[in-house]
This record gives sequence, C-alpha cells and structure tokens, in this order.
Amino acid sequence: MSEKTVGYILLFVGVIIILFSGFSVYGVFSKNIKPVQFFSIGSTPIEIPIAGQTANKGVDGGGIGIPTEVIQDPLNAFAHLTLMIFIGGVGFKIASLGTMLIRPVIVKLKSKESSDKPSK
Repeated sequence: MSEKTVGYILLFVGVIIILFSGFSVYGVFSKNIKPVQFFSIGSTPIEIPIAGQTANKGVDGGGIGIPTEVIQDPLNAFAHLTLMIFIGGVGFKIASLGTMLIRPVIVKLKSKESSDKPSK
C-alpha cells in the first residue's frame, strides 16, 4: 500500500475513535448510556452521623442514610470521562499520524546563487 492510502486509513480510524469517545461521554452525561462500572460499593446505605449526636448508636443510630448510588454513579461517570479522554487522545494521535502520511513533504533549499550575492 502507498503512504497516502495508509494515511487515509489512519485518519479515518482516528476520527472514528474520537467520535466514539465523544458520543460515549455525551450518552453517559445525558443518561442514555450507563457508564462502565469501575466502582462497586455495597448495597447498604452509608450512615453519616448528624452533628451533635454520638456515633455509638449502632447501624440505625439516627444518622442520615445516603444511598450508595449517590456516591457510586458520579464516581463511575468521572472514571468513564477520564477513560474516554484517554481514548480520544489515542484517536487524535492516530489521526495526526495519518495526516502526516497524507500530506507531501516539500523541502525548499536555498540556491547557491542567492547566497553568493553581496548584501548592501
């Protein structure tokens, strides 16, 4: 295969990877797609004691129960965003390599005549 053909293939693959990561992030933040479950916290709610109360009342000790989804979902969304930024960067590197192979390399050399002219 010629360099231009490989360049166009790399450019196409890189743009597809960038678009995939962008649509994936959009889908996660618009709640159309579930993010990849990186973090898995148990199903019991986390108890946070209320100010002024002692923490030794046990599991049902009068604290505020926070569902684990409140903590787990933003962590998974942030981890998904971080992963997609990395994948988008890889797509950018592949596409930029493709553009370097597509464009022609033009080297302009100074001619000997222009360097021999005396400057005024």
